[in-house]
Amino acid sequence: MPKKITYDFVKKYVLENSNCQLMSNDYINNSSKLEFKCGCGNIFETSFAKFKDRKKRQCNECGFALRGQYQSKTPEEFREEVQNIVGNEYIVLGYYSGAVEKIKFRHNSCGNEYLAAPHDFLSGKRCPKCRRPRYNTTTDEFKKIIKELTNGEYDVVGEYTSSHTHIRLKHNLCGTEYKVTPNNFTSHGRRCPNYDCHIRRVGGINHHAYNPDLTDEERINRRDLKENIKWRKSVYRKDGYKCVSCGDDQGRNLVAHHLDGYNWCVEKRFDVKNGVTLCEICHKAFHHNYGYGNNTKEQFQEFISRN
Repeated sequence: MPKKITYDFVKKYVLENSNCQLMSNDYINNSSKLEFKCGCGNIFETSFAKFKDRKKRQCNECGFALRGQYQSKTPEEFREEVQNIVGNEYIVLGYYSGAVEKIKFRHNSCGNEYLAAPHDFLSGKRCPKCRRPRYNTTTDEFKKIIKELTNGEYDVVGEYTSSHTHIRLKHNLCGTEYKVTPNNFTSHGRRCPNYDCHIRRVGGINHHAYNPDLTDEERINRRDLKENIKWRKSVYRKDGYKCVSCGDDQGRNLVAHHLDGYNWCVEKRFDVKNGVTLCEICHKAFHHNYGYGNNTKEQFQEFISRN
């Protein structure tokens, strides 16, 4: 009889196998929808069945960005990317046709040839033969493996038994002690379950869909802060759901723009009077002329007078 899936199991699985956070407070069954927070901050819904099968592990925006990134990369570009990361230590033997379709790699240091998803390789997962502890590994040997693998970021607290028997490790950056199998830690990248540490690893600039071209204002507009959502909707409503510069009323391309910049004018961050509705074209035109960050109401008034 299969083991019954519990809420705690789902929450732990999400944390250990993705860059998401489970937001729902209860679990009904495998097909019922749950609420998740994507690594970029957006909220999305999917069932645990789809989440577990990797059919849905990010919000739509990140999904589109990820697919676009994967589809635009050629086999030659992927080989060059691998070369830049690991030099001649690894060779790509298979034909790259996507980030999740496994291809063959060769680890030149040991001669092992193995299959791996390109995305997993680029995320830091390497030769399973070299990274997997031997069946007769001692605790001292395993401590040395962990120290070299993490540059001292983790310490082995428990006694090593086997590669598939849980052992207690300590994350020295936050002090968290937790149990993990040696195989999952060395071969599958399972790290500290502390949520703050998890976000530092996979959030922000480390997130696969991070867009360095976004302004602080655009980035905060994508977050799920209740105050921000309320502010944005109120700005749209105030301006009649149209761009105050050109009159565009195509709802899907509207942006709520802060007159006095979000980054410096803290007291007006959620002041509706400090916001105006712009279309994406006018919004980009403004920042092209006046730069990103430290923007002011006077700059916007000058921008409007010229258009």
